[in-house]
Amino acid sequence: MKRPLYIFNPEHDLALANNDPNFNPPLSALQLASDLDHIPLWYSQPDSSVLCRTYCDNGWLKSMKAMFPQLSDTQFVQTIHPEFTSEIHPWGWDKAIMKYISTHIDEDYDGNKSISFLLPNHIKSEKIRDLSHRKTAIKAHNFIQANTNEVHIISLPGIVLSTIDEVKEFVKNNSSVVFKAPWSGSGKGLCWIK
Repeated sequence: MKRPLYIFNPEHDLALANNDPNFNPPLSALQLASDLDHIPLWYSQPDSSVLCRTYCDNGWLKSMKAMFPQLSDTQFVQTIHPEFTSEIHPWGWDKAIMKYISTHIDEDYDGNKSISFLLPNHIKSEKIRDLSHRKTAIKAHNFIQANTNEVHIISLPGIVLSTIDEVKEFVKNNSSVVFKAPWSGSGKGLCWIK
């Protein structure tokens, strides 16, 4: 039976910013991925597989299935089996996870068969990266602000600064600002300036 496969890759925002398939995340991101690689269990659809990149605790999974019957058909896997995978759902698509998937295929899988059916194509992956840029959040903020009567509760929109001169000018004209990197999440990429 083919199943959806879920992968927790919390280093996704860092990999998007780096935009290199050979990206090596910092140890803290790798530790988070290792510690929480079971997390997709809680949001995966029924009859899914969850990739455990380090340790699959099937005893723990069995106890969770006893408490949560909706998990009864979920399984942990340690390798990617394209012949048993209908689709892949990482935490986020980026070049690094695409390379990881391509290089961590089950050894018995026929190497001549393409796994491209499981991965987004180049155009889609670039669109994902573009939509993940902070400028999309700015557009969303501006849309909400333009379409509500409650503008007094909405903060000022962010702006994109592209040069050091633009940054200096902005700091000179504003007493307290927060800069955020274009691709960052989870509190990373922040720079507070007073």
